[in-house]
Amino acid sequence: MESNSKSIQAVFLDRDGVINDNSEHYYVFRSEQWKWNPDLIEALQLLQQHFIRLFIVSNQGGISKGLYERKDVAMLHEEKLAELASYGIKIEGIAICPHHPDIEACFCRKPSGLMLERLLTRFHLNAANCFLIGDSPRDIEAAAAVGMPSVQIEGNTSILELCKQLIS
Repeated sequence: MESNSKSIQAVFLDRDGVINDNSEHYYVFRSEQWKWNPDLIEALQLLQQHFIRLFIVSNQGGISKGLYERKDVAMLHEEKLAELASYGIKIEGIAICPHHPDIEACFCRKPSGLMLERLLTRFHLNAANCFLIGDSPRDIEAAAAVGMPSVQIEGNTSILELCKQLIS
């Protein structure tokens, strides 16, 4: 069964600014800092109703800076994935880059497409049939690096109308 008329298999979402509001906390790694962006639950439910798979790709440079640890991000993700599941939303995969260019060099940090490539390969997806929603030029550059259509939104805003367009 096709997911929609455009044959979108999956949507890849940047985390901070697209899924959650990071206007008060640039580095979000604790539950009390987390705030869903407006209409996010409804937008993701809409995509799932059209059989579109969901993934998250996120630079987490605060790990490299020593502001928090991988386990902090993992615990936060586990909690938020469970919350999404309570709304019938399944995030199939999450890729993070723990590095920061001021601290160390790496190949995975966006604008590199490596995190996307890893998820595409692991889940047997064709980049041309996927879509990335990001809030920074580096998100869009990462998508372009793997041949994935994308759009840059204003951070900390609703993606509901965009998701409606994706399924039409």
